[in-house]
Amino acid sequence: MDQINLTKTLFIANLSHELRTPLHAILAASSFAKSEDMSSDLRSFLNTIESSGNIIKGLVGNIIDLARVDTDMFEWNCQIFDVASMVEEVKKRKKKKEKKEI
Repeated sequence: MDQINLTKTLFIANLSHELRTPLHAILAASSFAKSEDMSSDLRSFLNTIESSGNIIKGLVGNIIDLARVDTDMFEWNCQIFDVASMVEEVKKRKKKKEKKEI
């Protein structure tokens, strides 16, 4: 069973790395593009790409952490965060999604 868990953990770690590499390129390109003059609609689109990319980056990081837990290599990193701003971000995304559905 230990060999199966090790194989699973190595697979998850490799997959996470393979996802993270192109994701960093997308985030860098969107950040670079935002430095140019553009319409507010295009800037909003790039902000959505960047925001969504950062969410995916966080999820991939969580997957890597899960792999580390399986191998006892996990280090706890407690962080303080602003719940109110998180809730506002969720509301904003929900509102955007509802507008698209109409």
